[in-house]
Amino acid sequence: MDGSFIDLLPERSPSMSFAWLALDDDNLILESSSDVILMTYPSALRSETYTLLSALKALAPYSSVVVNTDCASLISSWSQFVDKPFLPKLLCLPNHLLWLSIRH
Repeated sequence: MDGSFIDLLPERSPSMSFAWLALDDDNLILESSSDVILMTYPSALRSETYTLLSALKALAPYSSVVVNTDCASLISSWSQFVDKPFLPKLLCLPNHLLWLSIRH
């Protein structure tokens, strides 16, 4: 999976997009997706987080998955939102709605 954020020249709008692949045990592609992301509060972390949510939504219920990412902030956010009990203070953190969807 990969999300991207490009902050273009001042006269052009920034761009966010994502892409992910689901591979089987033999590394054959089972499913893939890519798209442009709405530009509400653009950031590289939002793009990566949206990518994760999109990939997880495509899974069958009770599937297991290995996520490969190069985004340290995404890994850190996973630790805050998913690996720990929910705390109301998380609602003040960036991308909290995306993370609540991922947690669900």
